[in-house]
Amino acid sequence: MAERDIIPKALTMRCQAEIVAVTSVTPHMRRITLGGPDIEVFLDYAGVAQPGAWGKLFIPSGEGRAYTIRHLDHQQGTLDIDMLLHGGEHADGPVSGWAATAQVGEAVVFGGPRNSGFELRADTRRLLLGGDATALPAMMAILESLPENVEAWLWVEVADRDELQPLNTRAELRARWLLADAAQLPPGALLAQSIIEAAVSPFDQVWLAGESAAMKRLRQHFLQTLEMDADRVAAKAYWKYGERDHRE
Repeated sequence: MAERDIIPKALTMRCQAEIVAVTSVTPHMRRITLGGPDIEVFLDYAGVAQPGAWGKLFIPSGEGRAYTIRHLDHQQGTLDIDMLLHGGEHADGPVSGWAATAQVGEAVVFGGPRNSGFELRADTRRLLLGGDATALPAMMAILESLPENVEAWLWVEVADRDELQPLNTRAELRARWLLADAAQLPPGALLAQSIIEAAVSPFDQVWLAGESAAMKRLRQHFLQTLEMDADRVAAKAYWKYGERDHRE
């Protein structure tokens, strides 16, 4: 059985999908729009519309990686996945390399949805979101779901100024873009350092995602140094420096 035919049971629906559009969002971020009869059914599946929900994309070679569902279009019957191209147009890695040259009409498999770990608490008025470029699609989806009475603080580490994207939210937003090309630090270190140094205000809720070591450091900071309750801090290790297809 081909690898693309094996989807973990935790991924609750399997979709045969077709690429119906490809868009370059930034030099390092490519949007793959999936459509087809299975996707139209998937759009109404429980949990799909949760901010930051994700699924696993299996490309034609059989390789699979987890990606956030960036946007749903019920009218068109499509969903968008924003894929980070590690290395830009000369992307490395089997899935990132495929995404750099993916074409309309290609067939893929998408399984999910899975929970993002984010649910806005009823008493949250001050929210901190932090992550690197891999977490940006999820953070943007979360921002777009927030109500007006929330003050959202956002830290994002990206490669350079070309990777900045417009941020849309009804919440009161305080955003800080961190440019890794000028920092000369290990991946995620600039993000962790900046949040630890600047995030002195009390937050009702924290959601973080990105490189494993950075997430471990930040989680420790909020739980131990700032003594926040564990159920108010979510820190997701999306990837680990030096390791392919990291799972944590």
